[in-house]
Amino acid sequence: MPEKSLTDHRAVLMLENGEIFIGNHLGVTGTTCGEVVFNTSLSGYQEILTDPSYKTQLITLTTPEIGNYGIRAADSESQHIHAHGLIIKHYNPYRGRIHATAEKNSDLQSFLAHHNTIAITDIDTRKLTRIIRQAGVCRGVITTEPHSYNELLDFVRKSPHYNNQDLASQVTTNTAYEYNAPPQNLAQPQTNSHHPINQISNPSSTKPTILVIDYGVKQNILRLLAGFNVRILVIPCTTTAAEIKKLNPAGILLSNGPGNPSHPSYQKYIDTIKTLINCYPMFGICLGHQLLALAYGENSYKLTFGHRGSNHPIQTDHSNKIEITSQNHGFAITPSTAPTSPSSQSAPKTTPSNHTQTVFSHINLNDQTIAGFDDPTKMCFSVQYHPEGAPGPHDSYNLFEKFIKRVAKFQKHNNIFTPNQASRS
Repeated sequence: MPEKSLTDHRAVLMLENGEIFIGNHLGVTGTTCGEVVFNTSLSGYQEILTDPSYKTQLITLTTPEIGNYGIRAADSESQHIHAHGLIIKHYNPYRGRIHATAEKNSDLQSFLAHHNTIAITDIDTRKLTRIIRQAGVCRGVITTEPHSYNELLDFVRKSPHYNNQDLASQVTTNTAYEYNAPPQNLAQPQTNSHHPINQISNPSSTKPTILVIDYGVKQNILRLLAGFNVRILVIPCTTTAAEIKKLNPAGILLSNGPGNPSHPSYQKYIDTIKTLINCYPMFGICLGHQLLALAYGENSYKLTFGHRGSNHPIQTDHSNKIEITSQNHGFAITPSTAPTSPSSQSAPKTTPSNHTQTVFSHINLNDQTIAGFDDPTKMCFSVQYHPEGAPGPHDSYNLFEKFIKRVAKFQKHNNIFTPNQASRS
């Protein structure tokens, strides 16, 4: 291709293999790069954009018509858009009535601009999705600025690899805070008191304390926990095991989040979990699931194109029950005796290695990848999907009740762990 400027076009998407897509821009102007992924959900673009698990990624929405409903403050999964960019087929602007409970920026264009986010429209998202499915996720760049073909290609190929970043530390809370359920009147701000971890005191309340280790937690996880009679304390993912024990929790939830669980910078999170496995009931979601499994000695590997959508079928262990789930992850777990880099999107169904009391409790029926892990003797379990939905189905809400029931059992029987396991002190 001759060396010329691409400025005649209002927006350009270039992949690291040199493929280009020309369209129009939405949101703000500029240049942004990230890992190009696709999500097959029919709706929920606000929740997807504000999910911290999409940190630095360029999200392709396979649904062709996007934008035809408004933005509500209550539907955001965090305070910011974490994706680096959005890729859509056709923007159909919302023209409905602005409700009193809606954000001031009540359409997608204004929402993107408010959060300084670039989007590209009017491209062939079907072709792009086929490229990703066949070749795997890759780096890409969206720009509205004057660049030649070679300049853009050099830029995208020098951009950071998603696999090589500690993204959890970029999205975690800076200070611990007690989560309070949002008010019914959305015009009133939600009040959460933030404090350094060493200034958090044990309350006089009789409610059990659930610690949420924040690797990039979605708000609907906290909303669902708030439906139980518990105190919810959200803490930074950098909190040490010693600091956690001082908070005397009744249970620990390992949240979702972005990044490669096997990256060296995540080892400190895994080591913390290892120390706590014998001490408290645990429930891991997505990245939390992966970190828990790695703490048990299993392996992780990168999927070719990942699982991102709200209609993924999951089968529970020893049952014919099928749950339709919301998923957003690019990595999966495989037993430590299996290869760490399978050549395909799928992995064999098997039981964890060297852990006779643990089981892989859920299987993804699309590709047979492991979707759940359970160790009932230590009250630790996890799933490789989003039981809170947002967006997506509610089939797996019961997992929060399962976690709370284990917390209640732990509180009632403080000596349920065997003598050779670590004490809580």
